[in-house]
Amino acid sequence: MLKFFLTILAFTVFYSATAQDSIFVHYLKRDIYEKKKEEMQSQFGRNKTIPLEIELECLTALSFFREFSNFKIEFRYKKFRTNATMMVSPTRLSLVKRKEKRTYIIEINNNQGKKKGTDIRDLSFNALVGIIGHELGHIVYYNKKNSFNILWMGIKYMLSKKYIRNVEHAADIETIRHGLGFSIFEFRERSLKNPKTTEEYKNKIRKFYFLPEEILMEIKKAKNKNAGQ
Repeated sequence: MLKFFLTILAFTVFYSATAQDSIFVHYLKRDIYEKKKEEMQSQFGRNKTIPLEIELECLTALSFFREFSNFKIEFRYKKFRTNATMMVSPTRLSLVKRKEKRTYIIEINNNQGKKKGTDIRDLSFNALVGIIGHELGHIVYYNKKNSFNILWMGIKYMLSKKYIRNVEHAADIETIRHGLGFSIFEFRERSLKNPKTTEEYKNKIRKFYFLPEEILMEIKKAKNKNAGQ
């Protein structure tokens, strides 16, 4: 209970931030982005394959990662073999291409198998944009690597729990840096409090990802760093 109140207190402090800091703490409202949908389709929908029912959320997340405007990214549903909500990776064929020519697949757990994540139908607009942003944060990291290093990343991800934690924390930091800090905060908060989310997945979140109160601390670090520039 104390932990819950501390989180609420920290959020209240950050949500009272000045307009200069609003990029780091911003609750995204569907109706605002509905009005921008056609513009976002034009600017960020090129080379993207997106299921219609989550098109607005995907375009909204992509609008915070403008460097991916011309990247080829496909969103698709899949039955997962691991507890996760979404996963991203470059296609094998695109690993032989230049970085800007790669194709990335963001897979969404359809929760029809034994391994489940948070059902995206249980998420708010803001929270769903947050987890999509987290996957885009991974692409930021991938795009800094050559093909050999990406393959080596995959091997280390399978062998080292510490490396998994480092990679997932790095994706969260990129999500925050791109302005979706509160979105990923809400995703983690909802995932951990949702009674339909399995304990196995909740334990994975606690072990490898930033917890909600840690995300708030990272938002504060990013805000202070931005203010000092």
